[in-house]
Amino acid sequence: MSLARLARLREATYRILSQSFLFPGEEHLRGVAAAARDLRASGSPLIRFAFFEQWSRLLGLLEECDRAGRQRFQEQYTSLFAASSGGVPCPPYESAYRDPVGGSAGWLLAQVEREYASAGLALSRDSGELPDLVSVEMEFVAVLCGREAQAWEREDRRQAVHLLGRQQSFLNSHLARWLPEFAERVRAADSDGIYAALCEGAQVFIGYDVDLLGVLLETFGGPAELDSEGERRRARGDAR
Repeated sequence: MSLARLARLREATYRILSQSFLFPGEEHLRGVAAAARDLRASGSPLIRFAFFEQWSRLLGLLEECDRAGRQRFQEQYTSLFAASSGGVPCPPYESAYRDPVGGSAGWLLAQVEREYASAGLALSRDSGELPDLVSVEMEFVAVLCGREAQAWEREDRRQAVHLLGRQQSFLNSHLARWLPEFAERVRAADSDGIYAALCEGAQVFIGYDVDLLGVLLETFGGPAELDSEGERRRARGDAR
């Protein structure tokens, strides 16, 4: 499997995870289910990866989400992630876990926004969401994976490696740091629910993905030799 295709599959996985943590309207659920079917159909090359079994099981769950019933999804979503008289049982925001008393939440939000801005991105003001929402952070990683795929496709190894490093840094600094506690809280609140299974699948995938990024950076992250035909052509052109 090419590095570009691997990046595309990782992009699609992060994007479907991002979509799965948004409020489950009827049309939204149909879109998630269709995307899961397409992704599992195209993801057979991942069978060699350690996360394949959990990844495939997660997609199987999402494939059925439009048949499981919108009301069931919405009831679970509201009971876990929406405010109630007792507060929000499982807030889907990084600051709730890394800044539980609220003393430095503003600093954390600014840090996440700087990450987005450094990639030329900004959260739409119309979204009404905070930048540390789990679905927003996952969408950001999906964007980085898509840009990495484009870099491999145009044989720009230096840029691809740079984007691998950005993904690794963001996951280690953000998602991989707080998602396990978030997933644990969701499982404790609703152990047999849809979102407990979703959180478990997301946690396993991201854990393995961090390891995969380490291997890719170790393999390709050294001095960028002129090891592709495109780079050799460019070098010959520069020499002339």
